[in-house]
Amino acid sequence: MGKLEMYVGCMFSGKTEKLRDRIHRERFRFSHTEQHPTVQLFKPAIDNRFGTGTEIVSHNGTTTPCVLVSSAADIAQYVALHSTLRVVGIDEVQFLDDTIIDWCVYTFRHTPLHIIASGLNTDFRGELFRFRNSERNMGELIGHAQAEPLTAFCAYRLPNTNLLCGNDATCTQRLKIDGTPVPYLDPLVHVGGKDPSGERRYEARCVEHHFVPGRNDRSVTFK
Repeated sequence: MGKLEMYVGCMFSGKTEKLRDRIHRERFRFSHTEQHPTVQLFKPAIDNRFGTGTEIVSHNGTTTPCVLVSSAADIAQYVALHSTLRVVGIDEVQFLDDTIIDWCVYTFRHTPLHIIASGLNTDFRGELFRFRNSERNMGELIGHAQAEPLTAFCAYRLPNTNLLCGNDATCTQRLKIDGTPVPYLDPLVHVGGKDPSGERRYEARCVEHHFVPGRNDRSVTFK
């Protein structure tokens, strides 16, 4: 039996850095070489935030070689062709199709492969992140994993001050170029941390300062 671990949290919480560091450690542990691959890192093809295809780039600019994939089937095929693999890493797993859930669960339960994935647990709306073209979401995969939740610092600028909130952030805030929040009906997937001009499209926010115009927050009365 293998193992399924996950690093989950909002943007800028260090998920990619955590995964990258683990992959480097596992490659040393299992004497990974190009001729005898024991540890492989994957990322979805949609994640082109920094214009790279064969590297994982964290927000602090560090890079790690990886294999670009378009679907869970690509990962399954690669693993089937490389019997020496001991560890598989998957960055931004939420951008894949929902069969990644079934593959991960079956693989770690029925093979010795160790899977380490990272991803957003919720989207900019504050809802569990749904896999590509699916109603299945990250909560289902996280429920099968040993998951480590990560937080960032809230980047909301307090009114009439030059200070940031700074509380623990668990939410991802998507912003228009003018800095105002996008509405609830904005497209779900829009990859990127900054636009070409340097303006931030996303910020990490605490729950208090996470704003989603048009979201229907239902109230419940208990008697």
